[in-house]
Amino acid sequence: MQKEVIVEKNQGHMFWIEVHIGHLLHNINILQKHLGPTINMLPVVKADAYGHGAVAISKELQKNSSVIGLAVSSVAEGIELRCSGINIPIFILEYISPGQEESIVDCDLVPLLTNLSMAEKLGLLGKEKQKKVQVQVRVAVEAGNIGVSIDELPNLLLQIKGMEWLELKGFFTHLYAAYSKNDVMVAKQLSVFKKAVKMANDYNITFPLTHAASSPAILKYPDSYFNTVRPGTIMYGLPSFEDQEDTGLRPVMQLKSKITNIITLPAGGVIAGYVKQPYCSSTMRLATVPLGYRDAPFLLNMQGGEVLVKGERTKIVGSPFMTHLLVDVTRICEANLGDEVVFFGEQVEDTIKAEDIANKAGIGATHCESICFLSSRIPRSFIL
Repeated sequence: MQKEVIVEKNQGHMFWIEVHIGHLLHNINILQKHLGPTINMLPVVKADAYGHGAVAISKELQKNSSVIGLAVSSVAEGIELRCSGINIPIFILEYISPGQEESIVDCDLVPLLTNLSMAEKLGLLGKEKQKKVQVQVRVAVEAGNIGVSIDELPNLLLQIKGMEWLELKGFFTHLYAAYSKNDVMVAKQLSVFKKAVKMANDYNITFPLTHAASSPAILKYPDSYFNTVRPGTIMYGLPSFEDQEDTGLRPVMQLKSKITNIITLPAGGVIAGYVKQPYCSSTMRLATVPLGYRDAPFLLNMQGGEVLVKGERTKIVGSPFMTHLLVDVTRICEANLGDEVVFFGEQVEDTIKAEDIANKAGIGATHCESICFLSSRIPRSFIL
């Protein structure tokens, strides 16, 4: 039986998101079995947990013994989690700005270091507050990537080693090539990072967490695991590259709405639209669904896309509007006002996946998670 643990939608809403916490925990278990007992997980909850709700997702993840921390992209995201009661380590994966150092120290965030100036500022703050500041170093495996270059790495490591109030918590990189399934380039990037790890070890510099693998590398490149991985899209049941194999992962998010009106158009009738107004070739029943591109931008490219009504797939007709769209329910005779409409998710025995929407909208699997970057106006319901 489903149990709603947090409910933010009510009967007045005509569209909503369902976030299935049970599916999230299922995915975590699948990943842990795939990785084995010696590999830690550092789940990525940046961008509001890929639109799923960072606070609610993080509260569930911090209960899991295989999760050793959470990864965000900015100081602001880390502060939000700390202020919401998240107490496990929070790692910042991208650049931080000068002036954010005090917030980092006060909120016990783990920033990345790529230059000596930031290290010195954090060290001084740690001394002032009599508090060890945990940091991590990000290595750039290619020119232009975020991180410290392999040539500049020795000096930075030696300086950090000599700073009493800094504690090196992590050492990491990002294998960009894994998303394109370029095995040769992945091997090259991984070789650079392994060289960086060896360099640190040669200087007798140690760190608890070493990580390079995000979602595609977790599935394809076991030699990139080191002792920690960063699951993102796969944790949410989303693909991270084209033709990803079925791993038993379950989509965590579903997007739904309701029919608010049904009209019958005679043959030759005009279907309303901004760009062009097609004519009905025969009598049609059209349902109005109050979700448009204001709250779900991907709908701009969804003319002719499908939704589920009464467990059947049926077409979006004409161009979606800012606040609503039209759906053909001609052959679904029992369709009526108030019936549920599924944009992606399950209904009866059928499922529309986020990747189906991504392909139709011309987004592609690598950026499939962008389908979940939905307006904050859409209420969320978190379900076990």
